[in-house]
Amino acid sequence: MNYLDYAATTPVNAEVLEVITKEMASFGNPSSVYRIGREQKQKIERVKKAILSELQASPHDAIIFTSSGSEGNNLVFESIREHFAKEKGHIIVSAVEHPSVRKPADFLEQEGFEVTYLAPNKDGIVTVSEIEEALREDTRLVSIMTVNNETGARFSIEEIAALLKDKPTYFHTDAVQAFAQEALTVDGIDYLTASGHKIYAPKGIGFLYKSKDAPIHALIKGGGQELGFRAGTENVPYILGLEKAMQIVVAKRDELVQNYQELREYLIEKLSERGIEFEFNGVANPKNPHICNIWLKGRKATQTLIFNDLKDVSVSAGSACSAGSVQISPVLSAMFKGETSRLEESVRLSFGMGSTKEDIDAFVDALR
Repeated sequence: MNYLDYAATTPVNAEVLEVITKEMASFGNPSSVYRIGREQKQKIERVKKAILSELQASPHDAIIFTSSGSEGNNLVFESIREHFAKEKGHIIVSAVEHPSVRKPADFLEQEGFEVTYLAPNKDGIVTVSEIEEALREDTRLVSIMTVNNETGARFSIEEIAALLKDKPTYFHTDAVQAFAQEALTVDGIDYLTASGHKIYAPKGIGFLYKSKDAPIHALIKGGGQELGFRAGTENVPYILGLEKAMQIVVAKRDELVQNYQELREYLIEKLSERGIEFEFNGVANPKNPHICNIWLKGRKATQTLIFNDLKDVSVSAGSACSAGSVQISPVLSAMFKGETSRLEESVRLSFGMGSTKEDIDAFVDALR
């Protein structure tokens, strides 16, 4: 199989799998007061400290383990909804956010909040000046992703964080496509979400970072786990798997960035050699160029996906979170309004640790 859809999900790394399998034998409940329970709790706290260190965060900030990036994003919006339930207010999001941000924003709009959706430029980003212009005295939350999951475009979250740092507005970034794959700092960021299955851990584990003063109101209510912000016995094997995955990706990230850039250049070379007309949608993130969104002119995306699947080549036509269907991408629609051909003829390739030039050869061959 030639797999070119790492932005959708990554295979579980063998070392990660080994850590998880070994930990399965440690069955103590982290909430128990006896030794084997305390040992489980200590492992969880160790991983939280490691994530805070990777994010250059304060030890007084918090990590809350979740089942996914989507859960973390929903937890942020639910917290804002409850915290400002009486006065409501204003929220800013980009129009190219993941559905797990767009839909909670829509819900808050139904609940009486005002939401500004900032349209991206043709590079796929929203500028800091546009965010500054959209700010109001009652802006409660700005939610801008770090790296777009469809185009790979990177937003200037550091500059946005600096803009909002001294303002009474909380800042959230969905860093699912960036965490561990590039060095991040949460200075000026109140919430950051990440997911393990984008960095070679299993599906079903992620986390929400929150700054010390950011409000949190539990989505899942029950016991006092996760500082009381997420009920349910912690999934210690997957938490340790996430830690191992983070360590592996961080150790390799400079090498991976170089490899992704070489693969991107090889893709351009091969498409050009075959005389295939194409354009990239959005500007690549130089810190982490693992996502390529390409307009293959005159080639319907549905046909490209089918021909590649018949050759056992895995690519996609947008977000992997659209109920398994091939739909016109709302991200590209926001970037290229009215450009029907581009919207219907664009596909996404995304690289990972296992990607090779042979995968690209297989993709280009399938286009014939």
